[in-house]
This record gives sequence, C-alpha cells and structure tokens, in this order.
Amino acid sequence: MKRILSVILAATLLFLTLSVPAAAQSAPAAAPAQVENARPVVIVRGLYFDGLTVDAGTPNERNAIGEIKVTDILKTLGKVGFQLVANGKKAAVSELCAYVRQIFECFTNDKNGDPLYQASVDTYPLSLDHYPDSALAEGTAREEGLAHAVMDTVGGDRTYYVGYDWRKSQLDVADEINEMIERALADHPEFDKVTIISASMGGMETIGYLTKYGYDKIQRCVFHSSTFYGAYVAGDCLTGRIVIDPTALCRFVGYHVPALAKPLDLLNKVGVAKAVCKLLQKFVDNNKRQVYDEVLVDTFGTMPGLWGVTPTEYYEDAKAYVFGDRIGEYAGLIERADALQEMAAGVPALIKRMEAEGVELCVVAGYNAPLAPTYEHAVVNGDDTLETALMCGGAVVADLGKTLGDDYVPANPEMMTADRVADLSDVILPENTWLVKNAPHVACNYGSDCSAFVMWLLTTPEAPNVRSDPRYPQFMLADSEQNLSPLK
Repeated sequence: MKRILSVILAATLLFLTLSVPAAAQSAPAAAPAQVENARPVVIVRGLYFDGLTVDAGTPNERNAIGEIKVTDILKTLGKVGFQLVANGKKAAVSELCAYVRQIFECFTNDKNGDPLYQASVDTYPLSLDHYPDSALAEGTAREEGLAHAVMDTVGGDRTYYVGYDWRKSQLDVADEINEMIERALADHPEFDKVTIISASMGGMETIGYLTKYGYDKIQRCVFHSSTFYGAYVAGDCLTGRIVIDPTALCRFVGYHVPALAKPLDLLNKVGVAKAVCKLLQKFVDNNKRQVYDEVLVDTFGTMPGLWGVTPTEYYEDAKAYVFGDRIGEYAGLIERADALQEMAAGVPALIKRMEAEGVELCVVAGYNAPLAPTYEHAVVNGDDTLETALMCGGAVVADLGKTLGDDYVPANPEMMTADRVADLSDVILPENTWLVKNAPHVACNYGSDCSAFVMWLLTTPEAPNVRSDPRYPQFMLADSEQNLSPLK
C-alpha cells in the first residue's frame, strides 16, 4: 500500500514544490554597492507548497497540509490491511485515499474552482524596508536570497514582494500584482515604470498580469527559472501520465542524497531498479484511476492555477482525463481554465509585442539536474524542479545524461551549448535567454555569482542581452557555491 502513497505524492509535484534548499554558502560575499536612482523592483515569488495557513490569527491556526503523525499512519495501515482482507483491494485503496484526502483537505476546491477553506499566505503589502524582521531581510537561498540581494542593491524602500495563494487563477493573482506595482509607483512618483522579476510559478502569474493589465508600467521583465511557457509536470499529471522510470528515480534520489548515487547507479545498471519500477508501474496503473477519482480530482484538479501552467497541447486531453463523463459538473472551473488556456496560448504573441514596443525582457534557466521521478517527462533535462526546454521558452534540449548528438545541426551554431545539450536557436527570445549548467532552481544564493548576475540583469542601465557583458555570456557553468564561469 505504500506504493499507492507514491501516486498521491506525485500530485504534490504538480505544484513544483520540491523544497530542497539551494546550496549553502560558507562565507557569503559582502553586500553589493547600492545602485543609485534604481527603478523599483517587484518580485513575484514562486510556489511553496507548505506556505498556506488556515485560520490565521486564531487559536485554530494551522498549516493547510494536515499534520502527518506516525500513529495516524500506523492506524491507517491497520485499516488498510483489514479492508484488504475483508473487502478486497478496492476497499483498501479507498481507506488509504481517505487518509490522504484528510491530509490535503484544506486544499479542496468546489466545482467552480473556489477554495472550500480560506487560507492565507505571507504577504508584504508595503516595500520590504517595512519588514526588517522577516525572513526576506536575511534570506540566503532562492526567493529569500533574491529578495535580500535586491534590497541591498536597490534599497529596501524600492523592493516589493508579491506573495499569493497559488491555488487561484493567474488572472485573479494579476490583481494583486497590479496593486503592488501601483504601490511601488505611488511610493516613487519620479518613476512611471518598474522592473519585475518572476521566479518559478511566478512566471505564469506575471503572464496573468501582463495579459490582464498590459505592460505600460513595465520597463524590464526577468523570467527566472519560471513557468512563463508552462510546465510539463502539470500536463503529464493532469493526463494521467504517471511514470516511474528507473533511471529518473535513481538520478533524483542520488542527486538529493549523494551518498546513495553510486549504489543506485549500480542497481540500475544490473537491472534491479528496472525490475522494481516495473512492478511499481503496474501497481500504479492498476490503481491510478481510483486514486484520481477519490483524491486528486477534487483537491488538485480543481485548482485553477494548475490549469494555467498546463501546456496548451495537453489541455483537451487533460479535461477528458480528469473529469471524464462528469465534465458538465465542473462547468464553472472549466470556464476559468478555458480563459487561462487562452492566456497561455497567447504568450508568444504577447512576448513579441512587448519586445517590439521596447519592454526589456530577459529569461534565465538552469539545466543538468534531475526532475521528480513520477511523471513522463521526468527523464528530460531540468533544474531539479522544472523542465529546461519550457523555462527557456521553447528550447531544444537533450534528455538528462544525453546530448543532441554529433549529427544535430542547430539553426544558429552560436546558440548551442558547447556540450551539445541545448539549442536556443528557436526560443522566443534568443538574444535575451541565458542558460546556466548546474544552476539549481531559482539559483540566487545570497552573495554568490548567480545572485550578482541576476542583480546585473535587474539594474544595468542599458537593456541587457547575451552580448552585453563578458562576465555573463549566454552559456555559463555554476559550481556548488553558485560561482559562475563561461561554459566551454
């Protein structure tokens, strides 16, 4: 029965929430010199799966994820065993689904996509200098490290941070982003535009804002490890493509637990991992539909935000798979999803219009790290959370551990990595897309070269491109402390 739990846990990966900390630094560099007269910077953060709080400010305040206790697990396993003997496998799976549903109860939405439980997130409605005791002021990794560095670089009074309920439609979160931009401009009337940087899930949230409100108030927009082009993990999971690939599994575990990397690689080579995953896959396939129907559809499948990052080519199949012959019951949700898919389909044209009208656009992505080994695209190249091809805006990227081959001919040889893993010739912004090998998701450790690079993107006076500064060529290599060098 533990195997069924792995299917349930796959749902959590729909929201790109691998909270693996970025590489620690033993001695962060000194804070950068502050840029004088810098435009306000609005940060649209990514998704943290455990970041929702129910009944905030009351005695019942709790994390939206139900508490997981060893005693409850043991009781549940006992009930599962009883049901298996007394009533068969289907009843046993239902018992386990009931336990998992309890854990994720507060995530449940109605059939219009509205949350049944109101949850709050940490928000910062004013500039970040008003929150000196927050984690953002001293954060060292990912979005916290990013916020800390931006505060040092442009000043806390010019740094704004958007936290949001990621269950909501990106077109609803757009209102919150708009409020923050209006706040930043009201605080700094000497500017009529801001710089916006969106991390991870914040990429599609920013697309929601740009679609709904336009870009007249945006001077520069940086998509950092972001979903602005969608995420295969969402499309695969909403179409039932739950795949347990032995190579992906061994790489993922070995990446996060290095001591296990060599033993797992050996097990994979001799076929042990393949045999285990084959049995696991069969079990998943036999029980997947029941798990979706009893848990996933009405918790994760009804979240509009998830449909917003589903690649457009998956959409019709995803609706059919998730809702089946009950699709009419979810008309309210599907209306929202349709609007989000129209938004997602319009991204290429939107980006091109912005570029033509002078908005300064930048894209940053990483590669050479494994993805969560529970969906079909987990074998492709990524940054430990999202797929590189989509983060770049349509790159051609070899699967992890492979190259595009000696016979592959890129449209523009200058746009291909020296290791022949990725070709950026046909991405939506070829002159404004940077690719960093070994950079983890939202690589922005405070004081690192990666952080300095992002600060340069945000504040350099001229519109940045991949030829602007020899320190930051289009293709770079990051070491374990996020020091950068040219990729050769």
